[in-house]
Amino acid sequence: MAFSFEQASRYELLKLVKELTQKLEVLEAQKHDAEIMLDTVVEHSTLLENELQLAERNVRELNGVLEERVKQRTAELEAANRELAKEIIERKQAQEEALALTQEVLQQRSLTIERTYEAVHNGPLQELAVLLRTDISLFSDEQLRSQLQKINIDLRGIYQSMRGAVDNHHEGLCLEGGLTLDLSIDLPGLLLQTFEHTLERDFPGFKTILFQITPDFSPLATTSLSLDHKRGLCLFLQEALCNVGKHALGTTRLEVLCKQHDSSYYLGIVDNGQGLSPDLDSGSDQQGTHQAKRLAQSLSGHFQRRCNLPQGVRCELVWPAVDKA
Repeated sequence: MAFSFEQASRYELLKLVKELTQKLEVLEAQKHDAEIMLDTVVEHSTLLENELQLAERNVRELNGVLEERVKQRTAELEAANRELAKEIIERKQAQEEALALTQEVLQQRSLTIERTYEAVHNGPLQELAVLLRTDISLFSDEQLRSQLQKINIDLRGIYQSMRGAVDNHHEGLCLEGGLTLDLSIDLPGLLLQTFEHTLERDFPGFKTILFQITPDFSPLATTSLSLDHKRGLCLFLQEALCNVGKHALGTTRLEVLCKQHDSSYYLGIVDNGQGLSPDLDSGSDQQGTHQAKRLAQSLSGHFQRRCNLPQGVRCELVWPAVDKA
């Protein structure tokens, strides 16, 4: 009975050992498979790591190439922007220069028209005004032809004088009869030439003058006046004298007064004729009046035409004295 139990125990033990051996073999097989899988994973990991390193290297190389291209493109864009900005500045400058040139041309054209009209107004138109105020039926055909021929010569003389001033590149004042004054000389000399030349004109108001002294323009000697101001003062004197010649019929006394005070210059033309005529007193659209008012405004002074007591007209221009002769 004991023998049988021992055999049974041994049998069970052997069976258990066999089972354990089988399990161990299974575990060994699983271990082997795991080791193979681990080796495979390690091998794949190594390959992946190599591929990753290669990819990282390629990415770095691509980034370097991209950065270089970006730098190159940025430099090209910056250069293009600089060129564009330069071109914009050059075009703006060219446009400004063209605009300035256009404005200068227009201003010069306007100035040429204005000066041409001044020359025509103070010259031939004055002669024509005197002719229209006269009863032409009293003229013979020869006298009328002579008057018209003089006007024709004066008109042509204006063109020649202005053409000569342009060709010689100097500022001049064209008076009737073809006389051109050089505005670069001193103001008293210009006014004296204007005075003497104007009184030689064949105006009815000049024919009755009995008392007239050559004026002294030296008090008006100044270095502060521009050429345009000199021109304007000569035209003012010429226009005032022409008004005496045209309107102040019966004038026997003509005075041109020039003064310099501490604060102002004074230029006045005084006659003892028949006084202000309606077209001078109320005709605010007269060219001569416009000339005088523009000149006074430019000189920061004032102009007035008023009655002279006991008889006649006073034409006066006053402006600030900036310097002394």
